[in-house]
Amino acid sequence: MKEGKKIEIINKSTNKKLIAEAMGINRKNIYHKQLMDIKDQKVKSNIEDTFITHPSYGHRRLGLELDANHKRILRVMHKYNLKPPRLLVPEKVYNKIRSNISGKLCQFVKENRFDGP
Repeated sequence: MKEGKKIEIINKSTNKKLIAEAMGINRKNIYHKQLMDIKDQKVKSNIEDTFITHPSYGHRRLGLELDANHKRILRVMHKYNLKPPRLLVPEKVYNKIRSNISGKLCQFVKENRFDGP
């Protein structure tokens, strides 16, 4: 069948057998809803709620908080691209703090040279 004819059949027909045949898939897959997606949506909303109260929690601590497996939490976080809000601070801020601390440490060591025992 030509592509245009397939689309026409899918749009006009209510017969599931014709639709499945035109799409080239098995008829049972038209009715199938993945349960994992529904469960993942619930876990996603729980994770987002927890991030409001505990922004620094990672996948392991979220697993303990939500009474779920940490691997499942991590899979859902990857699936929906969820990251703890603490990780959303720009890298420049960390570098500025790091360089400031290391500069002060070097200054302290230079000023307070200790002679040997």
